[in-house]
Amino acid sequence: MTVSPAAGDLPFAGGPLVDQLVIYVSDLDICQAFYEAFGLVFVREQHDDGPEHVSTRLANGCLLELYPAGKRPPTYPLRFGLAVPAAVLARHRSREDIAIPAAIAGLFGAEELALPDPDGRVVVLTPITIRPAA
Repeated sequence: MTVSPAAGDLPFAGGPLVDQLVIYVSDLDICQAFYEAFGLVFVREQHDDGPEHVSTRLANGCLLELYPAGKRPPTYPLRFGLAVPAAVLARHRSREDIAIPAAIAGLFGAEELALPDPDGRVVVLTPITIRPAA
């Protein structure tokens, strides 16, 4: 049975939004540094007796958390995108220390850049233009 929400129950006409994404990583510090290179700012957290992890809020309010995988396998496969300032994308497009696997190199538009993170997840960077507030 499918239950459709009432028109006034959703915050946006397009429907629900992703508000939390938890990624289990093989090396927390290395993955944190990878994602910080795109402008994300993480804070270290620990809830009760749980593992120390890092989290950040994306511009749309989504909570992104990186947790050490521990005994479970890292979250894989996974592909997701980040909209970043065009200058950030240009900086990463010219990096020589990142090998872009042929399997993902041509999957996206010319304006986008697909990069593997340290665990092999595909992160698609899409350029946005940030305009100063009027």
